[in-house]
Amino acid sequence: MGILSKKVVHEELAYLQDTQMIAAILAMGMHIIYLIIFAVYDVDIMFWFNLFFSLPVFIIAFTCSYKGFLKIAPVIGSVEVSIHQVIAVLLLGQDTGFQILLFCLIPIGILYQNWRISFFANSLLAFVLFLAISWFESGQFALYNLTERVLLIIRIINSIGLFTIVGVIIFYYITLNKKLYSKQKVTSQKLSHSIAVLHDQHTKIKESIEYAERIQSAVLIPDDYLSEFMKDHFVLFKPRDIVSGDFYWATHQDKRLVIAVADCTGHGVPGALLSMLGISFLNEIVNRDESMHANQILNILRTYLIASLHQTGRKGEAREGIEIALCIIDTKKNLMEFSGANRPLYILRENGSGRDSRKDHLKHEFIKIDADKMPIGIFDQEMTPFVNHVIHMKKNDAVYMFSDGYVDQMGGPQRKTFRSHRFKNLLLEIQDQTMEKQKKILLERIESWRGGFEQIDDILVLGFKN
Repeated sequence: MGILSKKVVHEELAYLQDTQMIAAILAMGMHIIYLIIFAVYDVDIMFWFNLFFSLPVFIIAFTCSYKGFLKIAPVIGSVEVSIHQVIAVLLLGQDTGFQILLFCLIPIGILYQNWRISFFANSLLAFVLFLAISWFESGQFALYNLTERVLLIIRIINSIGLFTIVGVIIFYYITLNKKLYSKQKVTSQKLSHSIAVLHDQHTKIKESIEYAERIQSAVLIPDDYLSEFMKDHFVLFKPRDIVSGDFYWATHQDKRLVIAVADCTGHGVPGALLSMLGISFLNEIVNRDESMHANQILNILRTYLIASLHQTGRKGEAREGIEIALCIIDTKKNLMEFSGANRPLYILRENGSGRDSRKDHLKHEFIKIDADKMPIGIFDQEMTPFVNHVIHMKKNDAVYMFSDGYVDQMGGPQRKTFRSHRFKNLLLEIQDQTMEKQKKILLERIESWRGGFEQIDDILVLGFKN
């Protein structure tokens, strides 16, 4: 049964398979009629040609189509039509009308899978053979003299065969296109429905994220709160997405002001979730003991975060964490403690010198306080306690805390990151400006640098003057 069973082809090729089989059956029927006519009127060469070549070719073509070999049937069919009509005209003359059957090659070209190329090729072949026979055949090769009655019968059979085959193939083409149009229409309707569903889901998700942004904004320290304790400051906060993985935090305790700028792993919703966790932990840690040093706060924050995220250090485990710069300013003693997890502290000081510093400008000195090279979270290397730095503040010291979003922004004429040295030089350039003006310049410069590039990360820079 497996040998005799019809090969089931892809749905889009089913009409092609059926049409090839019908066309092959019609061709076999025509050649059986030819066999009878040629046998009756003793056209022996054409009789044997049809018996041993033409009829087997279309039997093979039918078999190939039946078994799913759809590329073979139209090829051998085109070869047979070309050879058969040329030989028939040469041996029997043009009055038989066999030359018009050459135009069967044109609709047969539609029966190829890659029909656009084959339709053109078959059309060209049909016209070339037709013109060649019409111009150069003058009866010099004719071996048989058929009566007018026989010629009329052959012309009628050829005409009926031509229109039948052409009609079947055109019917197939129209039916296929209708089916494809219906299928395309159904697909279009499904696609429109899917787009509508996606748009609805997108709207709901966006509304949820926008609501989350309002919650995050409410949790972040308002600018009015910072203004109570800082005479001159700015916060440049530019999330990459609606919500941010960067956050800034501050609290005032008697004579101490605690300020933090943090960068959580990721951005958007994942980073925002981690930032909410970080803010919550900082509130709990700092409010529990007002005498803690900056490094102690980070040590406890790391312990809390590792426990909350169930981090064990196993291979393949998620390595979410927080990079943070945290300062504690004693407003009475003019001292500042600093501790950092991968985030340094910049100080620009008027005409002075300080630890780990060098003069980069005639009027201001650039001081960088390095952070510990480890995050708040699980770490591959040994997790040592964070270092506490104590800085004696001077009048008009400008302090800058920032995430890596500003310096890592891609752009510029050479498509590079902004880098720390450009950021440092920019801060030196703008020291004569107020903090509010500095914020505006920093924003304009990074936007100019970004140009047509997308913002690659959240941007957060906090600056204040002593």
